[in-house]
Amino acid sequence: MLARLRLSVDQALDTYKSFGNAVFGKPRWFHERSILWYPRAKFSCRKTRAAFQDAIIKALERDHNRGCRDNQDCLPNEAEKEPLKYREDRTRTIAISWVIYKRGGVRKEFVWRSYDHELSLKSSDSNDWIPSNAGPAHTITIWEVARATTAAPLYFESIKITGRKFLDGGMGANNPSLITIREVNRLHGTPALFVSIGTGLKDRNREPGTPSRSIRDLRRAATTDDVRRKQGLKKYLEIFGEYKKFIVDCEGNNGTNGWRSECRNVGMTEHMYRLNVEGDLHTIPLDDWRPSNTGEDTLRFIKQQTEAYLNEKRVVEYIDKIARRAVDIRRQRAATEQWERFAVDVTYRCSKCTNKKYDTRAKLREHWQKGSEHSGENLSDGKELEMALNAARTIL
Repeated sequence: MLARLRLSVDQALDTYKSFGNAVFGKPRWFHERSILWYPRAKFSCRKTRAAFQDAIIKALERDHNRGCRDNQDCLPNEAEKEPLKYREDRTRTIAISWVIYKRGGVRKEFVWRSYDHELSLKSSDSNDWIPSNAGPAHTITIWEVARATTAAPLYFESIKITGRKFLDGGMGANNPSLITIREVNRLHGTPALFVSIGTGLKDRNREPGTPSRSIRDLRRAATTDDVRRKQGLKKYLEIFGEYKKFIVDCEGNNGTNGWRSECRNVGMTEHMYRLNVEGDLHTIPLDDWRPSNTGEDTLRFIKQQTEAYLNEKRVVEYIDKIARRAVDIRRQRAATEQWERFAVDVTYRCSKCTNKKYDTRAKLREHWQKGSEHSGENLSDGKELEMALNAARTIL
């Protein structure tokens, strides 16, 4: 939402609330997690698809650079077809799925990209990291990618795209920081700042790699011949409970620990930050939405836990460091002419050429100075030219 749809944080929160009411607040009566078991996911894929497309429609309504901006009837059709692939001068987006190939039953992570990432090894080192499914930007629609990256087993049905079955990326990379640092380093070198934000820290005082008591219980159950042990559906639900704990664990070697190690490998020894709410935030179930018509109780609990974490002195100091670094980077980028196009979607129009549009200030400057249409005009570099360029700015 923040990247590909370019929503503000407040807009993203409002969108999440709408999605929660439309999907989490309206589960099926009978499903694989209900008391009366039925072989289907808890939430309807039709409602989920409609909720995703509604979010896309609202984002498109804010995008004034569209031929259909005066005809709202075309927005649903646009939302259904809007691809993940995006302009090169905009924020780059990745999302992670778990893909199952029908032939051979191969299961692996799959990285969706809004940008091109062609495979070209930096060195002949056989240990060099190779990006998953490298290639051109994906032209698959946004709603399909959203479904493919949120299809948590039992909660949402998997989705088939181009003959492959996709599931929630949490099965392999619930914390995408490790994949992201590798992507960024390969394409752009060491990042100037990296902020990883979690959804709730689990068992802070437990040693990494130490199995929980329930996992040990499962191991004992698997090696002890005891007819009193749980059987059938009850056993299935217990195993699923442990699987659920695995997919929400973001701190292991495939998550925060792996990310920190990779940062050191690429020479990033500072300006790498991890924010993750402590306390009881991690106890919220994946599908928690109370009451079902508003989700206010769930959202209030999330807000209380988050605010308590953010008010801790050490966290305040941590965020101050992030903010100072981000402001320094922002000032450096704002000094370039490309920034206004990236940040606020500024374009330039030549009023003397039937409002012909130019994506950047530099292109309109070149048009005025070198174009045959303005060959007789005195438009040399200087204050007068820059004032004319300012007058030609248009914010979409």
